[in-house]
Amino acid sequence: MRQYIMSWSAYFAHLQYSVRRPPAITSMLPMFRDSAHSVAMVKHGMDVIMKATEHVNPGQIPVLTVDQPLYAISKEIQWSWPSKYGEEKYVVLMGGLHIEMALLKVLGNWLDGSGWVAIMASTNVTTEGRADALQSGSHTSRSQWAHQVTAAALFLLQNEAFIAYKEEMASDHLDVKSFDEWCVIGKPSIHSSCIGAKFSNWKFFSSNS
Repeated sequence: MRQYIMSWSAYFAHLQYSVRRPPAITSMLPMFRDSAHSVAMVKHGMDVIMKATEHVNPGQIPVLTVDQPLYAISKEIQWSWPSKYGEEKYVVLMGGLHIEMALLKVLGNWLDGSGWVAIMASTNVTTEGRADALQSGSHTSRSQWAHQVTAAALFLLQNEAFIAYKEEMASDHLDVKSFDEWCVIGKPSIHSSCIGAKFSNWKFFSSNS
């Protein structure tokens, strides 16, 4: 008798119900011969995408995803011709990499003057010069790693401080607040560290989504 061995992935795939979904409508638009870094070419591309979207799915708002330089030009077009390309009629997005780079710069500006660079250097996580570059978000993957380390360190310190707070409140027979309430009503340093941890975690999960 032959024994049939099913793999882990095949077993769970077998348990799933097959649902018929309508096929996605995709198309390849022609390439532009001229340089895209001009208002005329970006505007022409927006017109082509608008007509193609209206033909495939009438009434749908067109969505354009471009790199940061073209995003700036696209926003200028939206502001110059709001009746046709306004933000309520056309959605323009930056690419995922440029969104992440902008978020890293925002996080770096928020950490500026907080002593983050000195902490990273004094704990031998990295050198001071490289930490300064990581704070500005000049290197995406290294900045991701640095903020993951920061989020993990803040989480450990918060847990230690929260445990000490619960022990102190229990010894005084006082009501113990939840962790979220403690972050709000605690000392300014605690409140700031909670915001920093949430910001770093948000950055971490957004980059892995």
